[in-house]
Amino acid sequence: MQQKTMGSFLAALRKASGMTQRELAEQLNVSDKTVRRWERDEGAPDLSLIPVIAELFGVTCDELLRGERRSPVERTQEDNDKKAQKQRKYLLASSLSRSRNRSLLSSALAVTGLIAAMICNFGFLRAYIGFFVGCVFYLAAGVSQAIILSNALFSVSEESLQDPDAAAFRRTVIRQAQRTFCLTAVLLGSSLPLLLLPGDAHVGLTAGGWCALGVLISVVIALICYIVCHFVDSKLMKNGTYVLTEKQQEIFKGNQRLLRTCVTALVICLAITGTAQLILNFAMDATSLAPSIRFDDYDSFIAFMERDVDSYSYGAPDNVVATPAPDSSIVYYDQYGNEITEEEANYRELTLPDGTVVCSYQARNRTVCNIRYSPKEDGSILPITVITYDALYAGQARLNAVNGVIAALYVLEIGLTVLVYALRRKNA
Repeated sequence: MQQKTMGSFLAALRKASGMTQRELAEQLNVSDKTVRRWERDEGAPDLSLIPVIAELFGVTCDELLRGERRSPVERTQEDNDKKAQKQRKYLLASSLSRSRNRSLLSSALAVTGLIAAMICNFGFLRAYIGFFVGCVFYLAAGVSQAIILSNALFSVSEESLQDPDAAAFRRTVIRQAQRTFCLTAVLLGSSLPLLLLPGDAHVGLTAGGWCALGVLISVVIALICYIVCHFVDSKLMKNGTYVLTEKQQEIFKGNQRLLRTCVTALVICLAITGTAQLILNFAMDATSLAPSIRFDDYDSFIAFMERDVDSYSYGAPDNVVATPAPDSSIVYYDQYGNEITEEEANYRELTLPDGTVVCSYQARNRTVCNIRYSPKEDGSILPITVITYDALYAGQARLNAVNGVIAALYVLEIGLTVLVYALRRKNA
């Protein structure tokens, strides 16, 4: 059919239907003069009337706007395009489903690595071996996910880079891969205490010690992974891998600014908390926090030090529970290798800076680990403070509690930052 204007095409459709201009005008709720102007191409129907007119005459809106009917070849081609588009969507959905399932298998492989590390540590008391066994699974999970991502991206041809469906497919599979990589990195971080804390390759790590450091490392690594993924997305958007609308790009850039602000604030908070922790740990140690026994006279101090005690629970001297040392033939030697008596081996002196001996005693109390005193101008060193091993352990526990509170503060700061970002960010 020879191409016509919309007005002439509308007139032809009206006449073919046996309708007058007035009858058409009544059905469209307009005047017959308006219909007359349309047919003379002096005006055009309102956009809201286009679908009504098309349905009235049995044509499509596209045909009405073009002013001619499509040829059978064009209709066939359009139908074929629709089928091809539908088939392409099906193939993309199928490929996406396969990629998602394989990514889940990679994630399961990473989780298996953590389980294997736990079995080696708790079941066989091999912390180091557990870490390296876990690393084998983590490496396998990362490599398999990289292969899955490569195959998924290769399934989308270069010609379809601007196709919205293909762009959405690429964005989805890349984010799936990012989640798997991040999970693997977090699990690797949670396994690091197996390598950092034990002093012996044949000693297992306790659950408390593992969790205390493992959770903190995992949270930090998760935050780093999120930041890295955000900047990777930005890079992919710039090189055209991510095809976003103008509104989506605006939202993405706004989220980037919000992320930079949150990270800057977090770094400042962590720096302040870290500085405070360094100052506290420099000013305090286990001995300064340990319960001590104070002696205000030499006789009570000497009596305490000469008690033959193998075990001790800290408290006042009157609460000392003595356990006699087992009888055994022990040979003592001096620094030159000469044999000496037990009294000579246990002999100790407390002296002034000038070498003057203030008091001497037999060091038979094996629970004492630290003795502190300060010389006075009158030649006295009273009071004398004694710290036992049990008290030292208690002081170490207090120091660990202080550092535990600070570690919880780190986690709280990171958690609040993530929460603020999650609440204020917008979904692209």
